[in-house]
Amino acid sequence: VQADQNGHASAISACRAGEKWNHAVGLLARLHGVTLQADVVSYNAAISSCEKAHQWHAALAYFGSMGNQQVASTEVSFGACISACEKGCRWLQAVKLLEDLSKRRMCPGEVCTAAAMSACAAGAREDLALSILWDSEEQ
Repeated sequence: VQADQNGHASAISACRAGEKWNHAVGLLARLHGVTLQADVVSYNAAISSCEKAHQWHAALAYFGSMGNQQVASTEVSFGACISACEKGCRWLQAVKLLEDLSKRRMCPGEVCTAAAMSACAAGAREDLALSILWDSEEQ
């Protein structure tokens, strides 16, 4: 059976559903070792797996490597990474991701906004959470 991008993305998503984040990122790394190029779906699934396992540092690392691999991040990529930062109480990283999302002229959406606000609240930065809320209402 020939492995392809869709098969790897499906396997990575299955690992996410089974809360096997280490297997998900292993599959993503395997893509780089064969002739296949990881696509945005594979990265998003791996980042989401990290988020579900509270592995914010791994989620940030894979999000950062997307650009190195010439894979364009999407709103889903940002959302999964911001949610990972929320679960890790990394309010500063969550806010920076939200700002970067806006700079790229992407719509943050409710999930990204709520996750960033929650991260700020967890970090005792209610002032930033309110600022994010007000900014989202102006858009």
